[in-house]
Amino acid sequence: MNINKKHYISITLLFLAFIIIKMQFHFGDYCYGIGHGLLFILLSVLYLVTFIISISISIYSYFKNKQAINFIPLIITIVTILVLTLAFNFEWLDSPKKFTAGNEFMGSTLSIKENNSFLIKIQGHHMSCYYKGDYKINKDTLELLRKDIGTQTDNIFFNKYLIKGKNLSPIEGNLIVNDSARSLIIDKIYE
Repeated sequence: MNINKKHYISITLLFLAFIIIKMQFHFGDYCYGIGHGLLFILLSVLYLVTFIISISISIYSYFKNKQAINFIPLIITIVTILVLTLAFNFEWLDSPKKFTAGNEFMGSTLSIKENNSFLIKIQGHHMSCYYKGDYKINKDTLELLRKDIGTQTDNIFFNKYLIKGKNLSPIEGNLIVNDSARSLIIDKIYE
């Protein structure tokens, strides 16, 4: 195995690792569905096959020609596994939640965090979409500080909510919308 083949396999593994890792880190709004999951599995299998071929060639060359074992694919794989472990467990690094509110009719949740940020999750049949932003609470009013949150979420969520006990009633303009299908219910308070 000459030096070019070693580098070619390592570059291929680096490229696949980068794509797999990039798929798991999201900044800003994003959607994730079955297609993304299947692509992740396909790329992971391709990575695994490439890794096994690389290690097999390296071990074969070691026993046949007494060439040094190429440890670069193993190092790339260990780093990739560590980064993916971090990506899959990224939520524990995030700011703690104050409360979570949901809407049973829409299959959506609003998570309010201690660092004055929010996360909206809208779950469909084959896809989940996530929207992030900041908020502020003035007395009994929760205001999501995104002007486009209504249009981005197909008017499932509003910019302002009136907090009444465990209910979040949307405020449209200066009017409180008293529609149970559009209101949110606080289902979990974190302390």
